[in-house]
Amino acid sequence: MQIQFTNEQYKSLVKAVYLGNWMVNANLDEENRETEYEELLDYLLSQADAFDAKDLVEQDSESNSLVLTEEVEELIESYKENYDQAAFWDSLIERLSFKELTEIHGIEGLQKMEGQEIFELMEKMADKYSTLLEEKGLDALHVEGSV
Repeated sequence: MQIQFTNEQYKSLVKAVYLGNWMVNANLDEENRETEYEELLDYLLSQADAFDAKDLVEQDSESNSLVLTEEVEELIESYKENYDQAAFWDSLIERLSFKELTEIHGIEGLQKMEGQEIFELMEKMADKYSTLLEEKGLDALHVEGSV
């Protein structure tokens, strides 16, 4: 099978595979890495000449391997930072909402509810926390027993 890409599609594919590889392997140590994604990225980078993508790829002087240029790395880093920010706030809001629902209803009370009812309660709590955190940021939170 053969798939054809335009030069721009190739560049987008490389960035997407780079991000996917990062997502899978960023928190893994060397012996637990999912090498299939690294190998796919390496293969795609090796095809850069065929797609006139010298602005995307360069040879690393230390490892002699192909890597993304610093400019492309910076662009991808901005994608990762945006994702991390959104994921942080979404996760914090979800956890605070669930904590409060658990305090109000107890685990047993939540277990007796229908899924839709829990969803609607979580949504209301999430809206409350979202508004609060948008207005005050982390200053809205107080940790008891803090040092």
